Amino acid sequence: MPAISYAVDSKNQRVIPLGCYLSYNEHTKSGVQKHMAESNTLSIVCEQCHTQVHIPALAHRQRAVCPVCNHTLISHRDGASEKLLAYTFSALIFLLLSLPFNFLTFKASGQKHSIDLPTGITVLIENDYLSLAIITSLATLLLPGMVLGGLLLLSLAQIQNDAPFTCRGFTNL
Repeated sequence: MPAISYAVDSKNQRVIPLGCYLSYNEHTKSGVQKHMAESNTLSIVCEQCHTQVHIPALAHRQRAVCPVCNHTLISHRDGASEKLLAYTFSALIFLLLSLPFNFLTFKASGQKHSIDLPTGITVLIENDYLSLAIITSLATLLLPGMVLGGLLLLSLAQIQNDAPFTCRGFTNL
């Protein structure tokens, strides 16, 4: 696997491979190499052509492209983890706030009957529709809650630069 180094092109907001453009002079090339030495580089293997690529730190809205197959390797957005955390937390709150509201209303002969989700699940259980109650609770409460909880955990771990599922006691084994 060939290793390719990249430089940041601030004009086009792209990350370009070193040596691909013949218009670099020695002054520009040494400046790029100095920038690469000062910043942290990330080593990524392209999932399309399996080329190992060294990518420097990216600025906001920049993306790194594989020089062999032009596949987008990584893109960077400032504050993406914080936005994900905020959206996930608000969706979890709205999921919990949706429980007391009516989701099913019947009107017949001037009579009106409304039911909310937790009451509907208990009515299904009382009427011996346990499988339907399980499917309803899974599809409307448990699975969305688990997905939102997982996103919340992963975004918190990414903000804190921590691995969420590691056993800290067994790292030295």
